[in-house]
Amino acid sequence: MQVYFGMAYMEEKQKVFSIEVLLLFFL
Repeated sequence: MQVYFGMAYMEEKQKVFSIEVLLLFFL
């Protein structure tokens, strides 16, 4: 359960990270 939660958390973090990178490029 902990491992699955960690994987899902990292996936969400990756999505947010890519969005932040896109924002940095546009700003």
